[in-house]
Amino acid sequence: MTHRHTPAQLVVELAKAYALAEFYPPLHPTLVHGLHAVDRCLLATGHGLHLRVGPMGEVAVEDGPAPRSAHVERLGAQLAAHGVTSLDIRNDVGEGPLGRFLSAVALPPRVARAAGGLPAAYAAVGGG
Repeated sequence: MTHRHTPAQLVVELAKAYALAEFYPPLHPTLVHGLHAVDRCLLATGHGLHLRVGPMGEVAVEDGPAPRSAHVERLGAQLAAHGVTSLDIRNDVGEGPLGRFLSAVALPPRVARAAGGLPAAYAAVGGG
């Protein structure tokens, strides 16, 4: 039986991995396990994930609002704090770059701004 991963399911998995990235370094086994779940979901879709982030951190996916959960709300709030309004994640991004990106998102915005913003923070942790 093939399980279809919806954008709503993907954003929940991404938000769970973000919650782990808030506490664990990118190579910690617990975070790697969470990233692997997101990677599996992304690969199963055959396409990436597009998120829209509102000014108050509300997250929307292709087919409407993202599911409400503490993890999704925290991820949305942090992305909004970094000034992110739209986020595209390719389905072939891989666990390593995704972990580095989520770790950069987990940085306090003032720390990221001091380093040149989220793009510079992402590059500093090895992102492309």
